[in-house]
Amino acid sequence: MQQTHQLLDSIERKVQNCVIRDQQYEKLLFSGRPSHIENTVDKQQKQLGDSKITLLDHHYQKKFEKMGQRLENLEKEKEVKVQISREQQTSDFEQEEARSIVNLNRTIKLYSSQISSLQEQMKRMQMNYQKQIQDLQIQLRKYQL
Repeated sequence: MQQTHQLLDSIERKVQNCVIRDQQYEKLLFSGRPSHIENTVDKQQKQLGDSKITLLDHHYQKKFEKMGQRLENLEKEKEVKVQISREQQTSDFEQEEARSIVNLNRTIKLYSSQISSLQEQMKRMQMNYQKQIQDLQIQLRKYQL
């Protein structure tokens, strides 16, 4: 920015110098050598125009370069955010899978304990039935005798 201001100041000084020279050339013009003065003025005006164009080209080239760099930085930032998002989704999925596995393990333990409990009940019931059968067999023998 400061360089741009310096360049603009430099151009303004050149323009002022050209105006002063132009005034001097006008004085000389009336003194007798017009073609030489006109050629010199034309050359200086052309140089001034060329330097302005070069300055503008340089200024806009810098702007385009900065905009290109900003665009590249934004694209890189976008890629990083997309990567972070993917990693977060993967992490969330892995955490969900881990929770699911923990829940399945809990369910398996619960069912396992329920199965054990039911097996014990079945054994008790079987023993009770066998005892009842034995009692009934004893009673049957008593009645048969």
